[in-house]
Amino acid sequence: MQIAHRQVEVRRRYRQRHMHLYLDWQGVIRVTCNRTLGLRSIQRFVLESEEFIQKREAELNEQKTKYPSLELLSGEQLEVEGLSKTIEILWTWGQAVKVSELAENVVIKCPLTTSKEERRSALVRHFRRRAKAQIGERLNFWSQQMGLAPKRFSIRDQATRWGSCSESGNVNFNWKLILTPPSVLDYVLVHELAHLVHFNHSKEFWSLVELHMPTYKLEKSWLKKNEIRLRTLLVSTSAIEL
Repeated sequence: MQIAHRQVEVRRRYRQRHMHLYLDWQGVIRVTCNRTLGLRSIQRFVLESEEFIQKREAELNEQKTKYPSLELLSGEQLEVEGLSKTIEILWTWGQAVKVSELAENVVIKCPLTTSKEERRSALVRHFRRRAKAQIGERLNFWSQQMGLAPKRFSIRDQATRWGSCSESGNVNFNWKLILTPPSVLDYVLVHELAHLVHFNHSKEFWSLVELHMPTYKLEKSWLKKNEIRLRTLLVSTSAIEL
């Protein structure tokens, strides 16, 4: 909906008691509220939040300037599973881009005419495969620990989420979790599995998360602090799609 000069996305939820306003890393304003709340109340809430919105927008712009997208050239640094690795470009006469990992390097072999976008796409495909294998293994571990198993899981390019859980029992995870420290990946898995019991963020939900991961607040804080850096790291040059 249009409120003053701003576009606002409104998400109505049956059991939600209070209104919440959030700006995602792309600057999209979202309001979550109860399904019965009137439009005038939502409009007033957004207008009264203008100071917060401007402050958040300034923070986002500062972080995006600080953490630009990688050019994918030799010497750049990339964290994988929380460990820093150096990108190494090997120009070849081959026909396709190939990505491999060593202990301290991410090696990208590519034809001389390869563009940044082609290198980026190859790297994303590589990490999506890595993420599917690693997340599958850790999801199996936590499913056994918690006694909770999703119907299925998938790896996605979610724009604003690290993970999600549907009411039908399916869970989805962002492939960029493979770039985070293992404890952060585990936190997201525990978080989504807990939603199979509590489809909300109630006290009972967080108690279940804390039961299996007592340090979850540290991992949650790490994700919030590093969100912009991770989101923009391998952003497409043609469109924001991560």
